[in-house]
Amino acid sequence: MHDKLEEIITLLNSLKISQKSTDWIEDLPSEIYDKYFDDIVDIRDSGLNIDKHRWYEYATCVFQLPEQVSDKYIGVRHINDLFSESMTCDDVEHTLVFFEMVPVRTTTYVQR
Repeated sequence: MHDKLEEIITLLNSLKISQKSTDWIEDLPSEIYDKYFDDIVDIRDSGLNIDKHRWYEYATCVFQLPEQVSDKYIGVRHINDLFSESMTCDDVEHTLVFFEMVPVRTTTYVQR
């Protein structure tokens, strides 16, 4: 893992950030958001690796931080959806998990 990226991921995971809202980025401490996430270059993909439960689902979001921070990709495991109107993210008691992601090229075919 890239040294700077490893440092950022270790820091984020050590904070044990509890997800309180469906938009996980709102739950980041403001000093962390300002330092690393204010200028996110690109959200590469979202809704990956869905893990559906009865009342909620988890998913992975992949993004790239600004080049001066790291040119690698970070994934975050977060609550993607709630299926009960009376439920909040607090009820799930989910801690955000951050990890390095690598792009994988795939080939697919469609009928001509």
